[in-house]
Amino acid sequence: MLIIQKYSTVFQKYLISYIIILLIPLIIMAALFNTKFMNILKDEVIASNLNTLDKLKNVVDSQLEQIQIMAVQMKVNSRLKPFTFENDPYKALGVKNELINLKVTNNFIHEVFIYFRGDDYLYSSSSSYSVSTFINDIYHFENWSYDDFYKDINSVNYYTIRSKDSISLNNSNTSYFTTFIFPLSIVKTSPYGTAMFLVPQDSFKALTINNYKGLNGNTIIISNNNEVIFSLEDEEYIYTSDFMDLVTSSEKQCSKTVSFNSNDYIFNYIESAITGWQYITVIPLKEIMSQVYEVRDNMVISIIIILLIGSIAIYYMMYMNY
Repeated sequence: MLIIQKYSTVFQKYLISYIIILLIPLIIMAALFNTKFMNILKDEVIASNLNTLDKLKNVVDSQLEQIQIMAVQMKVNSRLKPFTFENDPYKALGVKNELINLKVTNNFIHEVFIYFRGDDYLYSSSSSYSVSTFINDIYHFENWSYDDFYKDINSVNYYTIRSKDSISLNNSNTSYFTTFIFPLSIVKTSPYGTAMFLVPQDSFKALTINNYKGLNGNTIIISNNNEVIFSLEDEEYIYTSDFMDLVTSSEKQCSKTVSFNSNDYIFNYIESAITGWQYITVIPLKEIMSQVYEVRDNMVISIIIILLIGSIAIYYMMYMNY
């Protein structure tokens, strides 16, 4: 009986010793992961989000380039030269067909328009309108009156962007659009016309969601004139001086931790070298860390499983050999 008890005590001591030996590297591994690897993983998650933002920048820049190409095509198209609707109404059908050909390959824009200065009519890929009917009934801009609209399309001399215009379509549904305006002219001459492109907020939203699937946060696009073109979430901080100061003081590409309304966020920023537009994501820090903590939790579970399996294996091998 004494021999059995002594054997059992020795067995337990060896078993505990082997389990401690197994536990030591696991503890060291967990400690290293919790200090060094957690920070590395956090940086990797942030870098991945910054890379996704860069992809969004490239996609939007490509769409903006396509709009500019379409404006150039309108300039050089011999079928899109000045005329008056009253003198040649049949030609309006030809203009419409040319605009259809331009727009059919681009789903990013809602509509394209051309206006010949001094005329009373404006043309699109879907119809022809008198200027008054267009601005008062078809596309009613909340902050663009008939007088200002008529003045602008007859006088704009450089590429202009109107950001987040609230427009009532056919005096019913109201949507937000970004309006791109280009003067049409032959080299060294006064503009003879104006090209106008309407891009709905939904087009920017679709590009953003496609790039940021499964990530909770805000994506903001700001023009080279520091006007907000698009925001996935219309948060109050976007319109604060602190936010715009942060935008204007940022490097060409950066990522930093910031605080808005006592909440911490990861602020990712990229400025386009082509357009000067600024692309920003503001992601709650807890959202970033949740991905890190998920990996950490999986690591802890793995260590526990290894410890349990190792302990069982040690017990079995000792039982068989002792």
